[in-house]
Amino acid sequence: MTTAPHTLTRSSLLLAALVITFLSACRSTCPQPNSEPPGRTIPSSDYNFAETRQGHQTNLLISEPSPQSWTEHAPPKGVSLVHYTSEGRKLSAWLAMPSTLDRPPEQREKPVPAVVYLHGGFAFGPSDFDEARPFLEAGYAVLVPWYRGENGHAGNFEFMYGELTDAAAALAWLANRDDIDAERVFSFGHSIGANLSAMLSLLPDAPVRLTGGAGGLYHPDSFYGWQDIAPFDVSNPLERELRIFTPHIDDMAHPHIAYIGTDDGLVTYARSAAHIAERLDAPLKVELLEGDHFTTLEPAVELFLEEIRKVE
Repeated sequence: MTTAPHTLTRSSLLLAALVITFLSACRSTCPQPNSEPPGRTIPSSDYNFAETRQGHQTNLLISEPSPQSWTEHAPPKGVSLVHYTSEGRKLSAWLAMPSTLDRPPEQREKPVPAVVYLHGGFAFGPSDFDEARPFLEAGYAVLVPWYRGENGHAGNFEFMYGELTDAAAALAWLANRDDIDAERVFSFGHSIGANLSAMLSLLPDAPVRLTGGAGGLYHPDSFYGWQDIAPFDVSNPLERELRIFTPHIDDMAHPHIAYIGTDDGLVTYARSAAHIAERLDAPLKVELLEGDHFTTLEPAVELFLEEIRKVE
């Protein structure tokens, strides 16, 4: 585990607007970064994540769409609305391809590397795509999907269960495109999206080279603080654990980098996860950044970009 202080480039005014926008978009019970119960160790599962999940059918006590409100937006210039399929549902995403004009003419038609960006919260908005723009500007295709029950889509809110299936389907859809270099597909997420990105590292069949996230190292017991929106029985330990990355570090099939702010309420669990990974020799890297759950997002994106640039 390393500490990498970073000086932020956003103005405090823009940061405040980001925080206010996120929090106001969620219900009052939307997961908050500092709601973690202190002093609890991360449990380790005694089963294989991918195999158990494949044979498990989550039991939803509530069949409703996402608890977060949303507004329909047309994609900006250079961004396309595309669709992928997950468990028979037609779901949407925004896709942007990088300019290849700076390449030699003979290389302009070559497939490009790509990043699937998994948004925070429970609805997609234009700001989610803006968070991923540094990847696009660096020459990576960017896909930002939204999931079942979000933004008017069919399906129910499953709180990081079926949504993982959708994220994996979006990843596979992108990797299978002829204009994408399938050997250099990555995922990155923020907050809830960071947990989903981390869980992609637990899926052996996921066509991803490296996953990353800002925040998202939750504890299974976090759901006790989110009972007002949890659509499943939070007293069921298996239902909790199958929605969280941290109990399954021993099942990692792909490397993951987690960036956590020193003022983030998740930092205790991040340190615990780092120690577990070291003991298990698992491909998890935890980097601590100066800042909180929100202010670390921008530097985390830049640091992850540095990492994926090393991948040939």
